[in-house]
Amino acid sequence: ALLPTAIEEMVRWTTPSPSKRRTATRDTTLGGHVVRAGQKVLVWEGSANRDESVFDHADEFDIGRKPNPHLGFGQGVHYCLGANLARLELQVLFGE
Repeated sequence: ALLPTAIEEMVRWTTPSPSKRRTATRDTTLGGHVVRAGQKVLVWEGSANRDESVFDHADEFDIGRKPNPHLGFGQGVHYCLGANLARLELQVLFGE
C-alpha cells in the first residue's frame, strides 16, 4: 500500500503553500542570523522540502519515501487545519 506515502510525497513535492511570512515573537537566531522580536521572516517551505540534509535524493520524486518530515502543511501552531481532509481527498482521488 504505497498510497499513504505517495500522498505525503506529493505534498512534499508540490507544497500547497510554498512560502509564508512569520513575525518573530522573541529575539532568536535563525540560520546564524539574529532575528529580533517583531521582525518579519519569510519561510520558504518549498525549499525546506528539498533540503538534502533532511531528504536523501531530495530532488527525486519517491512515492516510497519514509520517513517524510515535509512542511507541506506547515508546523506547530500554524499547522493546516485542513491537512487531514486534503489527505483524505487525495486518497479518494487516487484510490478509485
